[in-house]
Amino acid sequence: MKCSPVDKVGNHKVCGCIVPPGLSSIQVMTVGSLLLVVFCLFVVQAAKASSDAAKNDNLSHIFKYYVLFDVNAKIIITDESLLCGAPKLSFIQKKQFFSSNRLRGVLDEWEECITFVGSITLNQTVMLEIHFAPLQGYTEDCYRRIHHALCGGVDDYYTPFLRLEHGKLRSKDLRDVKPENNVGVPVVPQLIVRDVKELDALLQVIRLMGYQRVDINMGCPFPLQTNHGRGAGLLARPDEVRCLCEKMATNSDLAFSVKMRIGLTTRDEWRTILPMLNDIPLTHVAVHPRLASQGYKGEVDMEAFGELYAVCRHRLIYNGDITSVEDIIRIEKSFPNLQGVMIGRGLLARPSLGEEYRKGVILPDDEVIKTIKAMHDGMAAAYARFIPGENQLLMKLRTFWDFMEPTIGRKPWKKIHKAGHMRNYLAAVAEL
Repeated sequence: MKCSPVDKVGNHKVCGCIVPPGLSSIQVMTVGSLLLVVFCLFVVQAAKASSDAAKNDNLSHIFKYYVLFDVNAKIIITDESLLCGAPKLSFIQKKQFFSSNRLRGVLDEWEECITFVGSITLNQTVMLEIHFAPLQGYTEDCYRRIHHALCGGVDDYYTPFLRLEHGKLRSKDLRDVKPENNVGVPVVPQLIVRDVKELDALLQVIRLMGYQRVDINMGCPFPLQTNHGRGAGLLARPDEVRCLCEKMATNSDLAFSVKMRIGLTTRDEWRTILPMLNDIPLTHVAVHPRLASQGYKGEVDMEAFGELYAVCRHRLIYNGDITSVEDIIRIEKSFPNLQGVMIGRGLLARPSLGEEYRKGVILPDDEVIKTIKAMHDGMAAAYARFIPGENQLLMKLRTFWDFMEPTIGRKPWKKIHKAGHMRNYLAAVAEL
């Protein structure tokens, strides 16, 4: 063992400090460590006291720090002097994205005056909300209940749009939105209307059911709706949109959101509509950056979405062509102030997608298939209670697999869809 150096009078030196005779080097190092701990505690308390003074008196900015995030979703806590050197950082609202209770508690107590210095990275910090987009014929109450119970990872589910038919809400739509069929599921009724009169009629029904949130569809691309001025057809009718906005603003007992496309036939139609939406209270605006005339074909217009993102004053949710965790992260990095993403076909193809994003893991194929089969079995049992006849039940169950070819593979997918009898169908499902 190497000995410590000795000074001229026989004292040992440890780390440059003189060790009095009779004390070992280890004893001195132990005492030194304790002194260092005491010193650090003193510094922390002094910093806290200074922070108190800064908060109460506003006389000092030395201990004033800002919470920011960068494009890599790292939480940065830095002082005022470094802001000018961080062009890629942007402010976030307090508590909006944090999953760390400790940091949330600190922010609640100290607001902008906190005692963390430097950079830290938290797990699951900047997490986008996941919204399940509605699809007619697929995401009814039965699907939503089973997905929520077995897969999770979704903040809000939206009903396929409710509409008037011959002046009344269709019985099928009424069953889908009944609270007793959506127990425990965070569901938001979506309405599709052509004017204020239709909106009033549907809101009466929604109120009677006890709902407090409503989503207005300004994005449906199907000609059966757009040709009657509903869905994305509203984007070409700004005067009617203005009337709808006024009506939403006066219904203060309900929280409204809007789902829209960038236009019906031209990519700039949103420029007329968005200022009206900006002027009324909304929980969020969800945007699919395609024209309604495109349907679901062609590329999403990310340039138009970026322009809309820059001027939207509401919480903004992106919708369109999200099929993987990588897609979510790409959108998240491209638009750091985005509130969430809305996914339809991507979740129908891979029901575990939202939970995989939240947990930061890609589940093994066998685990994904196991969950899908459990969902299928639950839906088969539920549908059997109100769909009469084996053939009708088989036709309905086959739709469950419509978007799942990328997940289960081409050959099993074809076998399931070609099964003409329930026995063959169930055998094909069992082989997965």
